[in-house]
Amino acid sequence: MYVTSPSGISVHRIYCTTQSAKYRLACFPHFTDAPLDFHRLSGLLLPGVETLAFQYIGSLPDGTPAHIRDVEDLADQALRTLLEWTDLPLALFGHRSGAYLALRVAERLEEEYGFGLASLFVADRAAPHEVGHEEGRQVGCRVVALTGVPSQRAEPDAVGAWRNVTTGPFDLEAFRGMNGYLDYSSSEVANLIHDQLLSLPL
Repeated sequence: MYVTSPSGISVHRIYCTTQSAKYRLACFPHFTDAPLDFHRLSGLLLPGVETLAFQYIGSLPDGTPAHIRDVEDLADQALRTLLEWTDLPLALFGHRSGAYLALRVAERLEEEYGFGLASLFVADRAAPHEVGHEEGRQVGCRVVALTGVPSQRAEPDAVGAWRNVTTGPFDLEAFRGMNGYLDYSSSEVANLIHDQLLSLPL
């Protein structure tokens, strides 16, 4: 099911029609990727975890999706969409450039609405201080950073520096292979998400 907001963001809900989920995972793809990239992972997470996969609608002449050049505005739009889906404990998953966007949404949920996230998963992205993130701002939820080893996109130390964005617990998980582990190691990634979420008290 696709839900499109007036702001130009759509979200694809992947859920089980016969069994209620205990958690919801909102996924933020890399800015040039499609939400379909999360379909295999989403299927493995059911029925315990249902998935929302964001899509950034429209594109600029250089191929960059519309709204991406203003990440703060995009985070505001994503937040407004997510507020309709907070009836279950919520976790966020950001891949590559989507990791920074997921963090900005997590900050807004906590600061503006007092909404505590179950976890924030970030994959294949250097920690925000590596890309000029505002210092001194931290989330309170668990942060789990994923990376491929070896990685062409972010060195393990830079990924591990995500521990600095949270006052809560932090985990760093490494998967074999530089690229594509979200696909060919999707079972391992799904097991990690299950372990992290289902071990939390409801």
